[in-house]
Amino acid sequence: MEVFMKSWIAPGTAGLWGVAYMPSVTGAGPRTANDGGSTFVIPAQAPNPEAAWAFVEFALGSRESQLKMFEVSGFIPSLETTYDDQLFQQGQDFFAGQNTFEIYADAVKKIPSAGIYGPDYNMMNGAVSLAIQRFATGDVSAEEALQEAADQIRANLE
Repeated sequence: MEVFMKSWIAPGTAGLWGVAYMPSVTGAGPRTANDGGSTFVIPAQAPNPEAAWAFVEFALGSRESQLKMFEVSGFIPSLETTYDDQLFQQGQDFFAGQNTFEIYADAVKKIPSAGIYGPDYNMMNGAVSLAIQRFATGDVSAEEALQEAADQIRANLE
């Protein structure tokens, strides 16, 4: 979410942020996770599927393209062979000089595998997303936002 932090969630707050691994529920459990990803589809009706595939290869299969997108957006490259680039050795001003990129690259390697989402995932994700938005806009404190999300999830699970 780095690009969002810099552009619309918290512009003008450079140097006030840091990145940390998430807490573990069990203390020894995973401290990384992923929610998201991308899928590209080239429809059978595409007028030029070869050109479409060439674009996907250029944009996502190239070390240079992945690094440029990462530099601009802060979205970690899926191409793990980019993690040895000097870009991953630099501190970021927005995060008070912390080398967040190095943490991102390390975290990617530790994300546990999850085959499916539970039946209540969409409801829970919606509650948490709303809580993050309410906190980001200053409507509630972090504690209040998390409590609201937890209350909403519990109410929906009963």
